Amino acid sequence: MRMNTSDANADNSIFGLVNASIQGANEPPSEEKKQKRQQRERMKIQARKENRATYDILPELRKYLKNLSEQEHIPASQFVSLALIRFMADYEAGDIDIASMKQPSRSPRYDWNIVFPLSLREKLEKTSSSQS
Repeated sequence: MRMNTSDANADNSIFGLVNASIQGANEPPSEEKKQKRQQRERMKIQARKENRATYDILPELRKYLKNLSEQEHIPASQFVSLALIRFMADYEAGDIDIASMKQPSRSPRYDWNIVFPLSLREKLEKTSSSQS
């Protein structure tokens, strides 16, 4: 079977495109592309900084949040945000007595630490161990 000229040209064009895309995939990214990608990554990180915070929490609480997050398929950070909003509402309404939990701090930065009541710690330990 003999190909006509237009079929041969089309086949050569397709071959050329496929070959060029394979060669392009095998070539390392140019320095300019690397710099643009790094800039985009830096911008993403910078944009997330506004939403990030780091706090020390009880290991049992961390475990509980992790289990809850996996169980409900919701990010742990969203549970923490919900809990903090509810805490703020309860605190402002006078439903939480922090004064009874205060203990002098040895830190030069803070005057007080909160000592969590044993009943709360026991409840947390019981809850986090029952989820395992």
